[in-house]
Amino acid sequence: MAAILGLLPKVAMADMLELSQEQMRQLVAQQQVLGTEAILTDASATFGGDVMDIRGFLSEGRMTYRLLLKRGDGSVVELLYNGVNGQRVSHNSEMGQSVSKVAQSSNGNSGGNGNSGNNGNGNGNSGNNGNGNGNSGNNGNGNGRGN
Repeated sequence: MAAILGLLPKVAMADMLELSQEQMRQLVAQQQVLGTEAILTDASATFGGDVMDIRGFLSEGRMTYRLLLKRGDGSVVELLYNGVNGQRVSHNSEMGQSVSKVAQSSNGNSGGNGNSGNNGNGNGNSGNNGNGNGNSGNNGNGNGRGN
């Protein structure tokens, strides 16, 4: 896990850093964390629904995935997973509370016009499935300009 810290900007240990899509890909390629496929497989099997957003956060050398799933009844579920072992992270834990707070207070890794990732399009972190200018769902049809 120490290799994770070498890839990332220096931040105080108590700080929470949202990882860019590129940083997450590097960590997966170096087998430092699980890929999003493993996390999504568990989330879909356990909770069902469509992935609206997936983001990665680093604090104190630990990586946590945050997923938003939209269920068939229209409700949105926030799920947190340990990036190394794939276990669920409790929202009541210190890490869970920190990730939720940072994720809700930011627009994602926008860097201006956003990371459009695979299907996304728009301001904010479009990631794998899109979250542009609000939650644009699986096809990422946000209202902004993605890269």
